[in-house]
Amino acid sequence: MSPPGARTDPPIDVGAAVIDAVGPYAPDRIDVAWTDEPRPTSDALERHIAAVWLRRTGGGERLWNGPLCRLVAWSARTDQLTLTVGPTDYRAFLGTNLCGPDFHGGPGGARAADPVGVSVLVRSADRRIVLGRRGARVAYNAGRVHPIGGCMEPPGPPSPPNPAATVLAELREELAVDGRRVGGMRCLGMAHDKFIAQPELIFEVETACPADVLRRRRRTAADAAEHTDLFVADDDGDVLERLLAAGRTDFSPIAVAALLLHGHLHWGDRWLASAVRHVGPAGAGRSDKGRR
Repeated sequence: MSPPGARTDPPIDVGAAVIDAVGPYAPDRIDVAWTDEPRPTSDALERHIAAVWLRRTGGGERLWNGPLCRLVAWSARTDQLTLTVGPTDYRAFLGTNLCGPDFHGGPGGARAADPVGVSVLVRSADRRIVLGRRGARVAYNAGRVHPIGGCMEPPGPPSPPNPAATVLAELREELAVDGRRVGGMRCLGMAHDKFIAQPELIFEVETACPADVLRRRRRTAADAAEHTDLFVADDDGDVLERLLAAGRTDFSPIAVAALLLHGHLHWGDRWLASAVRHVGPAGAGRSDKGRR
């Protein structure tokens, strides 16, 4: 049995998700470089993106076409994750990853927006695992258990995008937890949902707040509507494996990947191999893109 935190060989098929890289990586060992290289496209794809946007906004849905960071290329070593990112936006994300399955081929694929997401599994002060339960009006995985998080945004030159800063921003916006209440932070790895192929950096953070305090703080957060509640479980290998074995369809694919990577870090390869057996293609974590 390899020690907790030892690497295993990705990619790892975990049902509705794929784990592409296995850490852990310290925040300062995630190297992000920016390129102005545009997303490859075609006239047909741009017409599709425009039609999806018009259909969604024309129906009264309020959407904001914010700038995002497209994954162009990546590589992983034992102690370092290297990303090259370029420009994209939410409109392209909606029209390709979320509503255009013919236009993507996995993270860093041919023509999808592939914005880099940041998903955060929180460890509370009372040794609980904390994830969110997404609201009914989010773009995908509505109503499901999913990590706290969002998409990495370009900060503007000369600074490259900063995944750790995105983690802290999402904790502040969705849980009303500021950096003073965050202890250890590490990137557990990278994964993608097979259905939308968005690359997600999965982080684990420790906080000085107990789980019940996090629940109360969430209600006052700036983005409180992002989640209707928090999902809380004991930080115990047997408990988490039983959750995965139950085949819960309310877990998003990235929630499943986050629990598996957390377990691998703390209980090693043997725990991961046992837990992965429970999450086949028809098991826990089937994707749900929510309203389209």
